[in-house]
Amino acid sequence: MELSYYGPDEPIPLSLILEIFGLEDALRTLRATTTPDEARRFEGLLACDYAERTLPAFEAYAKRTKWIPDENLPRHAIETARQFLRGETTLDAVDAAVQSASNVAFGLDLDAECEPDDAPIHAAHDAAEAALDAALVALEDREFPRSVLDVVDDTPESEREWQTQRFAELLEKADK
Repeated sequence: MELSYYGPDEPIPLSLILEIFGLEDALRTLRATTTPDEARRFEGLLACDYAERTLPAFEAYAKRTKWIPDENLPRHAIETARQFLRGETTLDAVDAAVQSASNVAFGLDLDAECEPDDAPIHAAHDAAEAALDAALVALEDREFPRSVLDVVDDTPESEREWQTQRFAELLEKADK
């Protein structure tokens, strides 16, 4: 189906934008297709899903190096962001989780500068950063972050396919 099928006053389904133009354009278009609060909630939940897929890299690094006494800090930031987006926790709780994830990401950033060729530390840093960004989306502090889209466990193509599929699944769920 082409976009020319739709008239000037006929809404174009976001799923069609996703299919024709891809994930990034669909994310940009999301804000124009619904209320700002609904768009922010959808973006936040999607960012949490994307960031959560990066956590095994962070958790493996944290366990291997014992650098962080609590390797669950980024996971906690993501879950707290989800709870906030569902109206189940307070802004203060998300602020605290964001601060913890921020401290982790900052510490890993300093370590990554010291060890430029250490891939695990870079993956761990990227995962912590994605968790932080997901929580910041929930706080309305940030647009949908590129870092959440670009942190991958597999090849970029396979991860992008998963991200696109997850976006489509959430769209379908939202339409029901």
